[in-house]
Amino acid sequence: MLNVISWGSRSLTARNTKAWLALLLFGAGVALVWGFWGVTGVAIAAGNSLPDGRAWEMVSPLDKGGGDVLGIVSEQTTADGDVVQASADGQRITYVSTDSFLDPKGAPYGSQYVSGREAKTGWSTQNISTLTSNQTYELAGNGMPYRAFSTDLSVGIMSGGNVRGGGGVEGPSLAPGAPAGYENYYLYGISTGARQSLVTCAPGVPPGEFALEFLGGTSDLGHVVVSGSALGECGEVGHAIRLYEWEKVTGQFQPVSVLPNGSPAESQSLGDGAGATGQAISEDGSKVIWTGSEGLYVREGIGTPLAGTVQLDASRGGPEPGGGGEFRTASSDGSKVFFTDGSELTSDAHTGNIGCPRCGSDLYEFDVNSDQLRDVTVDHVDANGAEVLGTMGASADGSYVYFVANGVLSPGASPGTCKHGGASPPGAVCNLYLWHEGWERPKFIATLSGNDNSEDSHPVLGSASDWSAEFTLRTARVSRDGLNVVFMSQERLKTANFPEGYDNTVSSGESCGPGATGPLPAQCEEVFLYEATAGRLTCVSCNPTGAPPTGPSGIPGATKFHGHRAAYQSRVLSEGGGTGRVFFDSADGLVARDTNRAEDVYEYENGHVYLLSDGRGPQGASFVDASMNGDDAFFITRAELVGQDTDRQMDLYDARAPHEPGEAVGFSVAPIVSCEGEDCLVSGSAAPSFAVPSSFVFMGGGNVAGGGPQVAVKANAKKKPTKKKPRRRRVRHGKHRARARAGVSRRARVGAVRIVEGM
Repeated sequence: MLNVISWGSRSLTARNTKAWLALLLFGAGVALVWGFWGVTGVAIAAGNSLPDGRAWEMVSPLDKGGGDVLGIVSEQTTADGDVVQASADGQRITYVSTDSFLDPKGAPYGSQYVSGREAKTGWSTQNISTLTSNQTYELAGNGMPYRAFSTDLSVGIMSGGNVRGGGGVEGPSLAPGAPAGYENYYLYGISTGARQSLVTCAPGVPPGEFALEFLGGTSDLGHVVVSGSALGECGEVGHAIRLYEWEKVTGQFQPVSVLPNGSPAESQSLGDGAGATGQAISEDGSKVIWTGSEGLYVREGIGTPLAGTVQLDASRGGPEPGGGGEFRTASSDGSKVFFTDGSELTSDAHTGNIGCPRCGSDLYEFDVNSDQLRDVTVDHVDANGAEVLGTMGASADGSYVYFVANGVLSPGASPGTCKHGGASPPGAVCNLYLWHEGWERPKFIATLSGNDNSEDSHPVLGSASDWSAEFTLRTARVSRDGLNVVFMSQERLKTANFPEGYDNTVSSGESCGPGATGPLPAQCEEVFLYEATAGRLTCVSCNPTGAPPTGPSGIPGATKFHGHRAAYQSRVLSEGGGTGRVFFDSADGLVARDTNRAEDVYEYENGHVYLLSDGRGPQGASFVDASMNGDDAFFITRAELVGQDTDRQMDLYDARAPHEPGEAVGFSVAPIVSCEGEDCLVSGSAAPSFAVPSSFVFMGGGNVAGGGPQVAVKANAKKKPTKKKPRRRRVRHGKHRARARAGVSRRARVGAVRIVEGM
């Protein structure tokens, strides 16, 4: 039964006249017909409603110059690195497009954008791309100019002068104080367009012999770690590549790769060189974990007179000297560092490494504050020791660590056969464990497949790399408190919702997704949630009906910024408020409304699975990122989910909760922010402003609100004093695509008549 019709801020009730009622019924009938035929300007949300009062909000602008918005894993690529990241509060998001929109002078490799949401004006978009004449794009295609962004998206790190390890540059510097002719990086203020140069004095080597590479930074980008030559005091001479940390406040570089005896290391890398570069830097920038040719180290007290270096993998009472540690993860303050090593570094360690062809590794914890080392995976039963293969992650305080091993470390586990590094043999299995501070031994969680760590360098849906040392590929997520972990597996795990194990054999065809080795597997990858407090394992992507899957499910890896390096993982697992939301992609139709047999975006919450994309577009949708609490869930799709979306290009949407009726969802278009001379000095890290001149503004249609079957019909922003034109319907390209014409430009349609059906 029809309850309410809202038009802007006005509503119609039973007290209205018969004429209004007639208009109401006529409008409802027309809307339903238009909705059936797929009329431009009409969006339909039928079947299962969006959860949490969510509504679709179109984030990317209507006019994209014919280009597509790219996700984390894209069919198209601008270069080897497309930074996609939402702010913690979900009010801003940065992304990349294959073409330049908003400004015709963008770079040919692609353009970087920041879209922001204001309560009264809706989403507005800012092009933060740099011109090709600034030489910020690498000719070899190794990444976009932007390497990283702060958590609140107020600043970003961008390259300048073809940063690629040597080779002078031409043209002017991009900020005051930057030495002309040298490669450089700049801290870019998104709201102001101001740039602060990292290198401010000419190094003591010619430009063609100078090298510089961004490796990672703190969450606010107040501290940045780079590798480079002659970055110490101004005028320093030397060609050796070393690690340095740059501090925003002082604008100075401090050495990082210094051995305990005070001499510089000749070869080094941040973390282990291929791992989580962000986790190797403490939140305050005072500690940096790095690997040299002779061991694993932490540089602490950086920027103070007490700065010093400690070797983490040196023997503490063990029979072997150490020096072969592989960095895995660390607490956010850098006080607890976890690494694997095949050497027995403590008196109780038993790696089985001596004379063992498999050379298993143990997982060690080094406490920087107490200078204590301990083996957290002691195994005297297995001759090969724990054989730790990798970690999924740790809590922010380092008190919880999830890791995978072949060894039998607690009841329920069986000897594993997964390979350390590279693809495992067909049929290989290994064990997932949780270690917690104070426990006598790790806790066994589940038996995983060797295919769950395929380490596919070109991942697609169904590619799992749960414990990969390459942070770029790692698909598992651990909550900051360590009480939850989300991962993928092909194994038929016994879970709370499927006590006997879900039959994940693909329902049709011979395979389901990629395989690490040998023939493609018939078993589909599924997404699992483990809750440590309850000791509960749940399959969040298994079909609730128990029907076999029609395709795999999955979690994306991290966002690459250059080559194999990454500093940010999208928020698959919500934090705060105990919401327990998990976001994932699935090619299986988990709800009746998902009928396209393509990849779509889902949310799991409190035992229920919800579809966040439309489930009908033939090319589906892909998850991009979420706010920290999960109220904003971003995804890309070609489906036209709101009235103003008519171009069938890949667009960015926000399934936002809660969407309040009448909220503005227009689109303001901001020009590139530029600056000259002293105006380019970076100000504080205030949140960016997206207010723009009215000449750059156009408004789009409203959104579809969650809550039940409904039809949204776009109305005019302003009534024009023109004669009414008869509505007409036409069919185009034989696809039964009807369009209504009321003498109004599409872009002028704002507001909505929303017809809400009762239960």
